[in-house]
Amino acid sequence: MIEETEDNHYIILSQKINYEATDGCCTIKDIKKVIATFPEEYSTPFSMYIRGFNYDDIAQALKLSVGTVKSRIFYMRQKLQILLKDYR
Repeated sequence: MIEETEDNHYIILSQKINYEATDGCCTIKDIKKVIATFPEEYSTPFSMYIRGFNYDDIAQALKLSVGTVKSRIFYMRQKLQILLKDYR
């Protein structure tokens, strides 16, 4: 079963967006640049999540609680929405 979230929408879009989008849409390259500006403690769980890892797997791999993983992913989603708002 697929969880209906904005992140899953991002995963689907990331497979279809061109690296050189010309229609004002953000590219994967743009998103990766923004993600790279955040500390690893936030960017790593987020990157794992958008690659398809679930919360439990991320928590186990990074030796964090599931709650911490969820909050870091939420933080990144909020910041990305703000930083990439001009691309909507």
